[in-house]
Amino acid sequence: MPARQCTPGGTIRQGKRFTLIELLVVIAIIAILASLLLPTLQQAKERGRTALCTNEMKQLGLSMQIYVDDYDGTFPPTWTNDPPARYWYTDGANYFTGQDAQCPSQQTVYMGYGYSSWICWGVTTARKISAIPKPDAMLLFSEIGPPGVSNGWPWGLVGADLRGEPEARHNRGCNIDFIDGHVDYFPNAYGDRRFHSPSPGSYTGTLWYTP
Repeated sequence: MPARQCTPGGTIRQGKRFTLIELLVVIAIIAILASLLLPTLQQAKERGRTALCTNEMKQLGLSMQIYVDDYDGTFPPTWTNDPPARYWYTDGANYFTGQDAQCPSQQTVYMGYGYSSWICWGVTTARKISAIPKPDAMLLFSEIGPPGVSNGWPWGLVGADLRGEPEARHNRGCNIDFIDGHVDYFPNAYGDRRFHSPSPGSYTGTLWYTP
């Protein structure tokens, strides 16, 4: 039934109420608009996280450069089982302790970054920076996901071991910190052959090793 309203002149006029169907239509329109806008808002939020991640990786890379300069151009080993077992961040504890490097899009893995396993894997003597053929084309740190380890490698390098493989968590892309200190964003990491090992055990042609 239409609502009756009194005008300032004292006359009564009838106002129309929304019907249930009209209210449902309005709610449906709002829901459709929200569904259209939400992915865009989420992508914008992730772009902000990507920028924060870039800064974190640059700081981590800078700490590594200082370590290398202080140790006669030598990188720390990624890990070694030689007693006592240790990792790159324990060998360089004075450089990385207190380091707040943590990808804002990955909070379940320590840092969320994997140190290049090609630089030195499981030996006590690490590579020297002079042995790196193309520092501006070879990565130092990659983004890795759960369960995570201390180092990183290309997809398919270690067969069924997925712990150090890349994670494209920034709108299907990921950040890479290179040995020369710059950080690049790769928007389609899964489709980029440089993230995939050509065969198990081979780094050739990947961002981990570019001869």
